[in-house]
Order: sequence, then structure tokens, then C-alpha cells
Amino acid sequence: LHPAAAAAASAAAAAAAAGRRFTPLRTGMKVAAKYGGGAKYYPGVITRDNGDGTYAIKYDDGDTEDAVKRPLIRTEEPTWSEGHSVEVREAGTGRYLLGVVTRHNRGTFDVDFGDGRIERRVGPERMREPPARE
Repeated sequence: LHPAAAAAASAAAAAAAAGRRFTPLRTGMKVAAKYGGGAKYYPGVITRDNGDGTYAIKYDDGDTEDAVKRPLIRTEEPTWSEGHSVEVREAGTGRYLLGVVTRHNRGTFDVDFGDGRIERRVGPERMREPPARE
């Protein structure tokens, strides 16, 4: 990217992250969460919505946590809808770019990257929920 384009993309990503809407979670949903609030995500399943913005998780390795804050959890299922923030894997580079879902089209999504670029018909295999910004 040209330096000016990179700066614009970075500013758009920061703005999108600041107003990010998280995907709602439900019991039984596959997720990855930062165990103990650490830096690394571990796969697991939501076992309970505590109703206070935290969730109980049973991790695939058998560990459990009773009150994980929503920003420390990312979904592993394609449940995004219009207005949700996502990261999209860029073809060729493998880098993830932050954007916002603008439309759901029968299994694919249109994503606005905030820099004037909109990618249409993005498959869920190229998408993930953005990591929490501390």
C-alpha cells in the first residue's frame, strides 16, 4: 500500500474498532476466548450467558471459566449481520483487514473497509471476529 493509503486504512480500521458491535453469543456456540484474560485465544463452547456481559466457557482441553468478558471472546461460527465488525483475510497476502458487514447475501457477506472499498460476496471461511482491542 502507498503510505497515504495505509494511513487512511489504519484510521478507518481504528474508527471501525471504536464503534464495533459484537456478535451476540448463545449457549452451545463455538468460540475462541483469551483464557484468564491472556493474549492467546483457545477454542471452546459457551455453556452459559450470565446476563451481565460475561459468559461461562468450557474449553476444548477441559478447562472452564465462569465469567469471561465479551471483548475477550470471538465467535467461530458465521453469525454476522449488518453492522457487525469483522476481519476479512485478504487474497494473496493472508493479512486480515478490519471492516463492517453491510449486507448478508444467502451465505456470503458484503464488507465495507471504511477506505472507500467494499468487497462483495465474501465467504465466511475468509472472515473472523476481530480480536479485542485493549
